[in-house]
Amino acid sequence: MRSILILGLFLMGPLGAWAWFHVGTRPPEVTYKFEVRTNVPGMRFSPVKIGPKEMEVLATTNLVNGEFWDGSRKLTVFAAEWSGASARELSVVQHTPDICWVRVGFIPVDLGQPSTRTFELGGVAVPFECRVFEIDGRRELAFWSTLLSGSFQEEGMRFRPSAASHSGGGGMGEGAFRARMLAGSQFLAAVARRQPADGTKQFVRFSTPIDTDWESGMERIAARLPEWLSVRTINGVPGEISGGAGPK
Repeated sequence: MRSILILGLFLMGPLGAWAWFHVGTRPPEVTYKFEVRTNVPGMRFSPVKIGPKEMEVLATTNLVNGEFWDGSRKLTVFAAEWSGASARELSVVQHTPDICWVRVGFIPVDLGQPSTRTFELGGVAVPFECRVFEIDGRRELAFWSTLLSGSFQEEGMRFRPSAASHSGGGGMGEGAFRARMLAGSQFLAAVARRQPADGTKQFVRFSTPIDTDWESGMERIAARLPEWLSVRTINGVPGEISGGAGPK
């Protein structure tokens, strides 16, 4: 009897967790899928190779990484997708620039830019994280967005500029701490929404060099974003949603 009780208690934890995410939950009425293209009229695309160590961390080969050139102006893009069967898909939290860029030396800079920005792709309001990072005297305005099982995810823990980051402090240790905090924040949000983490994940990021004028970088990205990125509706109104984009 005692062994049966212990076994029951042992099974209640994982079974209860599974039931919380899967029993009695209703799928979202509308889900989305990012679609990217590299053939953009008036722009030249140059793929950028990713090293073997970085590929191991990314844990997927379903990705696009490269640069669009419009004359002398550059727009760097990255997109990756993880299937529900991927054993390491939860590592997507490590790919946010708040974590991975800071770990390799980028410093977040506050130029007055917003921390989030919504772009309308057709009729869909897509939330993006927005940051300015600096490294070796150059600055980059970066945007990124994440889809989990077709639903847009917002980050709760953001890497804000601090005295430590500007003085060279923080570094790897602080990046690792923030990675754990971000992972914990996203986990609690998923629990509250009863959203399982065994679905597909998509991550898109784009950035452009700037000086002190982040507004012009924002305008450049707003003009080019819908040419590279579109959103397809999986449920609800069928068909690809794309078109003019503008920041809100």
